Amino acid sequence: MRRQFTPLDDLPWNDRYGTYGDGDKHIAADTVYDGANTGLVGAYTPDLTVANPTITVDDPSTFENGDLIIIHQTRGPILLTDAFANERWEFNKIKSGAGTTTFILEYPITLPYQDDGSGAPNQAQVLEVKSYGDVLTDSTKIWTPIDWDGNKGGIFFYFAKTITNNGIHSLDGKGFRGGISEFHNRGTQGEGIPGLGTYSESNNLDGGAGGDDYENRTGAGAGNKTSGSNGRASGVTIQGGAAYGNDSLSLGGPAAGGGSCGVDGGHEQNGPAGGDGGGFGGFWSPSITGTAKFETASAPGAGGDLILAGDSLDLTGMTIQVDAGAIATGTQWSSGQSSQGRARLYYFTELTGDFTSFASIVRDEYFSSLYAHEAALRSMNPGLFMLNVYNRKLAKEYAPILAHPKGFVPQDLVTTDVTLGFRYNIKSYLNSVLGVVYNIITVNARSLWETDESGKALWEEPAPEDPS
Repeated sequence: MRRQFTPLDDLPWNDRYGTYGDGDKHIAADTVYDGANTGLVGAYTPDLTVANPTITVDDPSTFENGDLIIIHQTRGPILLTDAFANERWEFNKIKSGAGTTTFILEYPITLPYQDDGSGAPNQAQVLEVKSYGDVLTDSTKIWTPIDWDGNKGGIFFYFAKTITNNGIHSLDGKGFRGGISEFHNRGTQGEGIPGLGTYSESNNLDGGAGGDDYENRTGAGAGNKTSGSNGRASGVTIQGGAAYGNDSLSLGGPAAGGGSCGVDGGHEQNGPAGGDGGGFGGFWSPSITGTAKFETASAPGAGGDLILAGDSLDLTGMTIQVDAGAIATGTQWSSGQSSQGRARLYYFTELTGDFTSFASIVRDEYFSSLYAHEAALRSMNPGLFMLNVYNRKLAKEYAPILAHPKGFVPQDLVTTDVTLGFRYNIKSYLNSVLGVVYNIITVNARSLWETDESGKALWEEPAPEDPS
């Protein structure tokens, strides 16, 4: 089960882009994203029967009731085949309790999360997802999240009415930390899903292995979409980080760090540190455009993950950078190359720009303007009906019937969605929200019921021209 504002969701994200209550945002200078961010406390299991679950957090000071949030399992020692793999995440909303360490949430928790406290391998976090009006990033200006610090950070998500990115949304080096630099010592693994690295020539799952202090063996690259390259060594393998995650980015998060280099006694210096991984970015808006860059990588750690989602993605002239930075070559410190990150693009009406060589692209009506009426619908008729794929398919199927001039609605069209416990009146649904039905179907809906003298349906003939 998931609630991630994508067409793959099992459960609806009814808040969609939010209310745009955080106002317009103009990035006119280099800026750090100021969404509230805190570590989670304790362990949580998914339970869809609990309507308003609670979570406990480290620092509630800057959260407010009504905030949209992401809950993210950032780190923890699990297996690649775990059904609930790490870097899982979901959207939710603070219903009440902001300002205290216990938040009451709007939606059931769909996935398990666990945070065992400072320094422990299992680390989960909560990040406020701002809902802006019009977002404008000026040319050359850089907008970043806070660095991953072992407890929180490395994630940059927001919703907006429009996004015009003429600057740089950068998550470069904001993810897991590279292996540390030490004097006359073995290199260490880069930080990965299991936690911080140790002295080892084996990988740290997705974190690259560290080189040892014999013949200056170099660190290995970190993994993400692919495995990282091995470090440079003779007679031994300095293991590259393993591939991790998935192209849909239902598993996505801060990327792993590369391993650091070892230094033997003949060199009076520190071995170079491993590169930090890229962060995890997600930006949702009905309209995304601009002339500059979204980047999750350029440092030599693994490239981070990126989601862009909305009705129209006009990205002509835009750069999406998810490749890891190049390593230094031709030197004794030539480490292994880290993996690129992943990009996932969702749209419906328009996608311009060519990103097929590295991005996973999905066109789906889930992001059409029709769905954008949801917030208004819920404010007019709270609790009456929720927009989701189920009732939209019903609406499309029965549109001709509901357009009958006598307003006839068969009883079986007044349906009950047992799973959600809501009653949907499809006729009211169409009348209040889908007044645009005449713009959706290609013939006059009322004419579906009209016939000529021979009984032939009028929709089979071209409509007469309007004499006016």
